[in-house]
Amino acid sequence: PIYFSSVSHSFPFFIGSFLATLTGVKNVPKNFTRRVAKWSSKQTLIVFFSSLAVLVILGLFLNFTQRFTYLFGFLLASLATAVMIYAARILHEQTPNIQEPKVLTFFADISYGMYLFHWPLFTIFSNKINNNHLAVVLTLVLSIVLAALSYYILEPLVVGKSPKFFDWDLHWNWRYAGIPLAV
Repeated sequence: PIYFSSVSHSFPFFIGSFLATLTGVKNVPKNFTRRVAKWSSKQTLIVFFSSLAVLVILGLFLNFTQRFTYLFGFLLASLATAVMIYAARILHEQTPNIQEPKVLTFFADISYGMYLFHWPLFTIFSNKINNNHLAVVLTLVLSIVLAALSYYILEPLVVGKSPKFFDWDLHWNWRYAGIPLAV
């Protein structure tokens, strides 16, 4: 299907790369620092929530069976997301002494894993269950669980580190983790 086409997913990749160049990752460019100083918190929040509104509207009206979704919808969604991320990045720089809520940090940590897990899970559930709402709920719950397990346990083990969930060190002998599954 066209959903999996590299062309339909190229917009987020290039727009995200461009955005990272504009805002920096570890080092903040001078132009971005000037933009942070110029924007008020109110202006930043208006831009953020306007972009969110555009994404909600696109989500409500675009359908994966429509050609417009693939030709323009992904691009519009990618641009709105980039503007929202840009505004969030400015807000982050404007509020250096405010700690992000743990729930946001959690979802930021597992977001890529959720992206990877959601589509195969939704495809399975939507084909096996006649209730799309239930398929969405199951997809969301399992995507969160699998992405969290992947990020906090599997990925550290793969790179030779000790798994950690927030501030909890998960020290135990991981060689025996498969025993309950074998039993």
